This record gives sequence, structure tokens and C-alpha cells, in this order.
Amino acid sequence: MDIKSDKNSFIINEYLNPGYLTDKTGNELNSNFIYNKWMKRGVELYNKRNYDKAMEYFRKSINIIEECHQAWMYQGLVQGKYKQFDKAVECFNQALMIKPDYTEAINHKGYILTNLRHYETALKCFDTVIKLKPDFYQAHDLRGFILVRMENIEEAIKSFDKAIEIKPKYLQTYDNKGYALNIIGKYEEAITNFNHVIKMNRVYYQAWTNKAFALNKLNKYIDSIYCSSEALRINPNCINAYYNRACSYSLLDNKENMLSDLKEAINRDIECKAKARKDEDFKAYWSDSDFKRLVK
Repeated sequence: MDIKSDKNSFIINEYLNPGYLTDKTGNELNSNFIYNKWMKRGVELYNKRNYDKAMEYFRKSINIIEECHQAWMYQGLVQGKYKQFDKAVECFNQALMIKPDYTEAINHKGYILTNLRHYETALKCFDTVIKLKPDFYQAHDLRGFILVRMENIEEAIKSFDKAIEIKPKYLQTYDNKGYALNIIGKYEEAITNFNHVIKMNRVYYQAWTNKAFALNKLNKYIDSIYCSSEALRINPNCINAYYNRACSYSLLDNKENMLSDLKEAINRDIECKAKARKDEDFKAYWSDSDFKRLVK
């Protein structure tokens, strides 16, 4: 999950108390004019992923009008991009001190708290957003994501269904719902959700990877390999795709390809070693010297 800002969510006509500055010729300029100009430029830079420059403009905006909730919120987004999660929360809190019902800031704060694994507090954020704005589909989706982390899968699926009801074309929710269904072993239903994502966006590699997992559990190893390969064609560094494909090759007794893909997964995430040592999909190789050497 990534923090995403809707380009149309920024409102440039929310004026606060006016003040005046002067241009180079000494003519008075309304501070709100400059604030809006700099905020607009900051958002443009943020959407172009030029986060350092964007941050400069957001800080300039605050220097003009300190109580500008939008500038604080966007500073929090930038801090989130840099994984400065504690600083991000501070920025969102500043925005909420100014505008307590600022649903975008509450929602982003919940997302950051999720990254910090403060699940209970994050859940409260999403519940608050939904109370203030029941049709805020991202909050329903993120609420479901939190509930998956809290192992409350049935309630998570209800949240995903609500998000889909509000925004039927929000593909992330279908993928998240499929992931949750995988956890409780409803693989066929999960695949239906992944297929919906892939039909709408064939380069959504996470759906290919999650579908590969489900197919593997249904003993459809060749189909699973195809899905993992599609994921890797889109994203050559997808760790789960290498790992899932290694599982399929293992179950097909294809040692050479299994070791090759497992090595690729381990090179990208060392934790795959411990995972593979306990994974039943590799059970046939637990005593194999080459496998043991790779995962030791």
C-alpha cells in the first residue's frame, strides 16, 4: 500500500485570514495569493515525485500562513515517502489541530500508523474517517487492511466489500480482498478477485503474484508458474513472485529451477531463508545438501 494523493483533492480557494506582502516594486500582495501559489506549486512537485522541492514550498506556505492545514498535511505525506513515520504523524497532528475534521489527514495518519504497526490506533483513525465521511472508500479499504493484520479476516472482507460498493473500479480493494480470502483458504473466490484486477489492469503485478499463490494451493502448479512469470515480467524484482515460483518448481520436482528462483528471492530478502526452511512446499528438499546450503 502506498500513500496516494488524489490530484483533485487539493482545494486552492480555502482562504484564511488575509495579510499583505509586497512585490519587488513595493506593491502590496495578498498573502493568500502567495500561499495558494506556493501550495499549488508544491502539490505539482509532489505529484511529480520531486519531494525535496515540494517540501520547500510547503514550508514557505507555512511561513506565510502558519495555520494552513493543507501544507501540514502535505508535509506529512512527504515525510511518509521518506519513511520518517514519526515526523509524518507530527505533521498530520498539526493539520488536525487546525482542522480536526480533515478526513484526508486522518486517513493518511492511519496509514502511517499502520506502517508503525500501531494497528489499534490506526483502526480508530479509519473509523473516525468513515464516521465523518461514510463514502470515503480508501478508509474502508485501509480499515480492511488493518483488520487483516489483526487477523480479523471476516470483518476485513466486510470492509473491502463496502469499499467496492462505493468505488467498484478501485482495483487495490479487489487485490486486498483476494489476499484476505487466500488467508482463509477460499482460493477459488480469491482468484475471481485477482482475475478482475488483471482484466482491468494487466500490469498490476501484485494480483499476478497473489493469484500464483492461490493456484499453487489448488495444485495448479503450471498455471501458478505462468502467473509468477507474468509478475516478474512486469516487475523483475518481485520477491514473492520468485518465492512462489520456487514453491511450484519444488512441488513439480524441478530442483534446478527451484534453487535458482529461491536464490533470487533470498538475494532480495534474506528472511526467505528462514521461511523456506519451514515451508512445507520445500519439504522434499529439506534434507537435500544444495537446499540446506542455500537456506542455512
